[in-house]
Amino acid sequence: MSDLEPRAERDDFIAFSLAAADLLVSVTDNGKIRHAMGATKSLLKQSPADLTAQPMLSLFDGPEASFIDYLVQTARRHGRIEPTVVMMGRAGEDKVPANIGMAYLPTRACLYVSLTVLPQLVVQNLPRRDADSGLLDAEAFGRIAAKASQANDMMAGADSLRELRLIRLQGLPTALERLPTQRARRVMSEVGAFLRAQACGGGLAGQLDEERFGLLARGDGSETVKTISDQVTAILSKCGIDTSIVRPSAETVALDLKDVSATDAAKAMAFAIGEFGKADGLGMAAMSNCLEAMLQSTVGKVSQVRSAIQDRRFTLAYQPIVDMLSRDLHHYEALLRLDDGSSPFEVVTFAERVGLTCELDSAVVDMALKNMRRHPDDQIAVNISGSSIQNEAFRARLLRQLSAAQPLAANLMFELTESALVEDMENVAHYIQTLRARGHKVSLDDFGAGANAYNYLRSFDADFVKIDGPFLKAAVRDDRQRALVKSVVLLCHDLGIEMIGEMIETEQMAQAAASLGIEYGQGYLFGKPQAALLAPTQNLRRTGEVEAWQ
Repeated sequence: MSDLEPRAERDDFIAFSLAAADLLVSVTDNGKIRHAMGATKSLLKQSPADLTAQPMLSLFDGPEASFIDYLVQTARRHGRIEPTVVMMGRAGEDKVPANIGMAYLPTRACLYVSLTVLPQLVVQNLPRRDADSGLLDAEAFGRIAAKASQANDMMAGADSLRELRLIRLQGLPTALERLPTQRARRVMSEVGAFLRAQACGGGLAGQLDEERFGLLARGDGSETVKTISDQVTAILSKCGIDTSIVRPSAETVALDLKDVSATDAAKAMAFAIGEFGKADGLGMAAMSNCLEAMLQSTVGKVSQVRSAIQDRRFTLAYQPIVDMLSRDLHHYEALLRLDDGSSPFEVVTFAERVGLTCELDSAVVDMALKNMRRHPDDQIAVNISGSSIQNEAFRARLLRQLSAAQPLAANLMFELTESALVEDMENVAHYIQTLRARGHKVSLDDFGAGANAYNYLRSFDADFVKIDGPFLKAAVRDDRQRALVKSVVLLCHDLGIEMIGEMIETEQMAQAAASLGIEYGQGYLFGKPQAALLAPTQNLRRTGEVEAWQ
């Protein structure tokens, strides 16, 4: 028996609870708040007494209220829930991210709820959820799901292996289009709340595309995929959706990634789920088999690409870029070549999608600097992915690489590629200025190939802009395209930027590029990529070189 008096013991338990939470609420079986304590005024702008008899769900808004309702049902069935992040706040109020816990005591017919406000540092790293459904997007879901499954395996052992539940609501987009906007949002709110409540790991559920969803579940058989399908059908019917139009189906994929590092598992999962969302015409069983195969294949490919980077199983080929009028050599572009003959474009694209570009770009810089030691007078441009330059660790590492290789590195130039979208414009613009201040020329690559070219031009100071080859080719034969290229050239010249034309293969293209005011050219007319830096051949000369009789 406790040495404490009942009142003192009760006070101790309350103190323990408030030490771990900002708000404690007890809720009766009719969903009304019986008692509240803690920071009620600062969080909810009401006293504990004012909250008494209010519906507990009124503390939440939109999809969050529906999600909490499902959590309450889970707590009443199983006694408790896993701690889960929710957004606390009524309609029209600022929402506060909080960790929620629930325990239900049937002997007292009461639900006990704790809410702990999350620190700002934690909030900054929370994944964004869709405003209507509360679900993660495919990329975030895949990344977090892989990390969660790895972490739980390591901490809790084989008994807590996770399963990926795949849910397809075939016909959902068509059904939603027939509804008023508010009703359609309500449907997604209900579906999203249910899927989040079925997921472990704090509501770990995501939307893969318009009609495909995924959730990470504990493999304990508590909710079968058939049960999930049946319950989703009931939810759609309750929302007024004709279930003859929307056909739910579900399947389970075992996540057997025990022999894969958490980092590689996360990258493989995000990539595989993203690709899986594009699949069409597959039944659910076939879809899950497809995802399992894709996941295993991706894991292998991530390992293969990382190994190729670490072991330097690639080379650089160097293609000359020349002055269009004199045909003097200006600099070389370093182009990636894989030892196994893999497509450089496919490898670079894959690396961007699974988060390996920082490693790849750093390795390319290392190799370029190594080759420059034998050719200290050559200027070389290396490609930097938009994904890499947004990474703070990569930016710091690149500056260290350049500092360690001075004065040789002064001849290194950088081409910012558009294959991965730059979103952190301010920090990238500042970093580009840092590179230019250190004497490195910067080029914006493939202008005309993507939709972000003008945005980059507006945000980033650059020394060169490279006109995309197909864009330039079109200008040779089409007056409209020619006028567009001409306008780009004039704009860049007004900004003090010089132009480089790509894929110049004929003298006709060279003449056309020069007539448009493009100062430099790159293409087979001037030289193919070569395996090593060599003295210029044919009619190429280094800028400033003087011909003389010997």
